Amino acid sequence: MMNANRLFVLRLKKYGTDQYRVWKGALDWTVWLYLIVPGLFIGGGTYLEIWQSPPSWLLQLPAGLYPAILIISLLLGRLRTFMEEADVLFLVQQRSWLRVLVLRGILYTFIVQMITTALLFVPLLPYLVRGLELSWEVIAIGYGWTVAFKMICSITANLMDAKWTGWRRHVIGTLWFILLVAIFVYGMLQWMSLSATAGLIGVGAAFAVITWLIGRKLASRSSLYSDIASEQDARLASTKLLLSQAAPVKPIGRQKKPLVMRRSGRLFRGSEPTVILAEMYVKSAIRQFGYVRLNLGFFSVSITAVLLSPLWLGIVLVLILPLLAGSWQRLQWQQWFSERFVVQFRWRDEDAADAMVRSKFLLLLPGVAILGLVAGFSWLGLWGGPLAMAGAVLSWWTTSRIPF
Repeated sequence: MMNANRLFVLRLKKYGTDQYRVWKGALDWTVWLYLIVPGLFIGGGTYLEIWQSPPSWLLQLPAGLYPAILIISLLLGRLRTFMEEADVLFLVQQRSWLRVLVLRGILYTFIVQMITTALLFVPLLPYLVRGLELSWEVIAIGYGWTVAFKMICSITANLMDAKWTGWRRHVIGTLWFILLVAIFVYGMLQWMSLSATAGLIGVGAAFAVITWLIGRKLASRSSLYSDIASEQDARLASTKLLLSQAAPVKPIGRQKKPLVMRRSGRLFRGSEPTVILAEMYVKSAIRQFGYVRLNLGFFSVSITAVLLSPLWLGIVLVLILPLLAGSWQRLQWQQWFSERFVVQFRWRDEDAADAMVRSKFLLLLPGVAILGLVAGFSWLGLWGGPLAMAGAVLSWWTTSRIPF
């Protein structure tokens, strides 16, 4: 006899079967033989070697790198509810069945978060045990703290998707994530220095928040459609990942005018091909919320890494991190430059190269300036902010022409 628990099990089995078929087609025996198996042997041997005789650089890594690495993992989870399109017709009146599906989905999400977090902690163990000399109790508390915050991020993101849409969801979600990151980093640094009892209290408080959020999720009556949309993305995530390089996906335009620069006025003086091409790309980039969000995320993590690092390493990061962003920016430019509208014009190679350098410098300039300003304030106080910002901008102006 069909009931809510059996329905969840059937949907979980169907999801597992579909994912197995997708990955089976991509990871055939030749991939296992020539790539994955040798990689596991080489990686495992390197891991054991690091445990036995850790390199000097591992022992000198700052303690702030520990929570900085884990920040990215907070974005990698989503709440699974296993809702389907037909539930709008058949289960909308069965609140008890919906509650069971949601609770089982939360339990499934929690188990997956525990496994993925453990897989992330295992490579970090030599750094944590041999480098930072943390006890296993402190590492276990950090593990529980990370799992708890991943669950908090997953549930709150689900609730926000149901409550807000458009720019409000993005703005509120970004601010909320920044707040969670600040609490997460502060807690991780505290658990490394305080007693195990204090760490257990902190983890317990985090799970109390999760319990409250679960109650909010169960009481929500407007999240069914957002849950269905989220489940569609989850089911197709593996397929999209494997097909991401096969065919470019073009966004569908939903409005006549862009939200940014609606009048499309000129940004730069002059009518040279280099200026026009650079202006076209800058406008195209800043009108894409995904591009702006990635820049904000990159420089937010960069600022956190600089603040948590010693002076010598912070200076190196201020100089190196913009180069990494510039390399990514160059790839974005190449993808944009291959668009049909752009390639229909006959651009000279010299003009295209100069336009790429100009646009790359201008688009990343605000982030580089803020990175240097915050770093200078943390190192030298009030007068050090403008000085470090000027140095960071000068370094970026010099290195932005490097062809990579």
